[in-house]
Amino acid sequence: MQFVDASIVPRDIRVEGFELWFQPVYNFSDGTVQHNEVLLRWRDSKGKLFRPRDFMPWVTQANLRLSLDKLVIRMACRQLAAMPRVRLSINLSAESVGHAGFSQFIFDELQQANIDPASVQFEIAEPHAARNLSHTIHFVRDLREIGCAVVLDNFANDYLTYMQWERLEVDQVKLNGRLLSQHLSQKDRLHLLRSIADASNQMGQIAVAKSLDEAIGARWSHHHQFDSGQGYQFKRPSQQISLASKVDVLGLALDNWSKTEFIEQLHEGIVFAPNVNHLMNIRRDSDYRKAYTIADYKICNSQVLYFASQFLGEPLQEKITAAELLPLFCTYHQNNPDYSLFILSEGESAPLIQAKVNRQAGRPFVIDTYQPSSYFDCNEVECQAIVHHINRSQANVLVLGIRSPVQEKWVYRYRDRLPQVKLILALGEAVLVEAGLEARPPEVVSDMGVEWLFRLLQHPQQLWRRYLINDAPFLLLLIKHKLFQ
Repeated sequence: MQFVDASIVPRDIRVEGFELWFQPVYNFSDGTVQHNEVLLRWRDSKGKLFRPRDFMPWVTQANLRLSLDKLVIRMACRQLAAMPRVRLSINLSAESVGHAGFSQFIFDELQQANIDPASVQFEIAEPHAARNLSHTIHFVRDLREIGCAVVLDNFANDYLTYMQWERLEVDQVKLNGRLLSQHLSQKDRLHLLRSIADASNQMGQIAVAKSLDEAIGARWSHHHQFDSGQGYQFKRPSQQISLASKVDVLGLALDNWSKTEFIEQLHEGIVFAPNVNHLMNIRRDSDYRKAYTIADYKICNSQVLYFASQFLGEPLQEKITAAELLPLFCTYHQNNPDYSLFILSEGESAPLIQAKVNRQAGRPFVIDTYQPSSYFDCNEVECQAIVHHINRSQANVLVLGIRSPVQEKWVYRYRDRLPQVKLILALGEAVLVEAGLEARPPEVVSDMGVEWLFRLLQHPQQLWRRYLINDAPFLLLLIKHKLFQ
């Protein structure tokens, strides 16, 4: 999770340090994964991670971009051989696009690895395509004859006219991210975005909106006939290939997993467990909304959200509540020595959970805990002490039982200072149930979606404002969204 400054990138970049990362592209129509884009990272011998903008200047200076593209293709082929139902999209440099015989190299690699060409597509950025248009046209034809799809990437009508774009005969076009990152209220910008979507439809090409980091951009793209989207609004890049679909509930993209599927593949990343209160706060609080963009997983922590997904016509498989996630995870990994937990939780819950989990696992599964003060998030000294405490423990799973939105904002601020932690479970006040400090609502109450009423009756003074004022507009928003879908 930890990235470092480009100024300290060593000149002797090791080939073994390169890693493939992945970011999924989701179909707007049904939330399924269209493909995973292959991204590149480099890790030094000390475990520090670098983005392409940090190491690519050295690669370019050493004239190794063509060699690096070949390395990425070989690594991607190995990944596809292990996961044949996956579809990957690989970016090509200008050097590869302009190199005679590169399409033959791709054909040979796919043949040697016994990879279905339809499981691979290649992305060519607009300026690379325009550098030698006639050569690019032939290159695209070669790739399509092999059986691979081709994507015109970062298109903004800056280097290619619409007629030149049409001559390329690509399968997809990806919108340049800066177009959507700028204000959608600009009429000239809106006109360009709409014309790209219209032109792609007329050419029979899939239109992809990329760099969608907030719900407004995703909703706008879907409304204006873009077929699919990519960005932090859905899922940030990670080392894991994404297969699960997404379900949008009022701008919140929820992961559509069954409990079994989710636990079996949960090895790393950041898990947030949204409920109606989270959703309403995300709409009002820009800092909270920004914090939510770092979540690798957003599970359905509410029967009300589950019912909402059905009402909107995109039903989730099932809810996965924060209260059940910790026992599910601990049961699944109780005999796995590769996982050790640190509990960061308010009140007396942390030591109680530690004792319970360790007793059930028959080993020191939870190796340390910390109980922060009431307003620890406003105290930088205590926050630094917590970071030090977690790092000193050597735990690689951090479980938070802090009220929202404090816990999500804290994870956003300090996640990069926890190099040993590979999995973060932000479970909120649900850990009180696991600790035995809060009553678990009857199953029939949860299934009816009135767990909030059960909580309200338990703590009326603390929760009346949340449920009766803050969350009250949810139903109206849901009906309005359904009517204007």
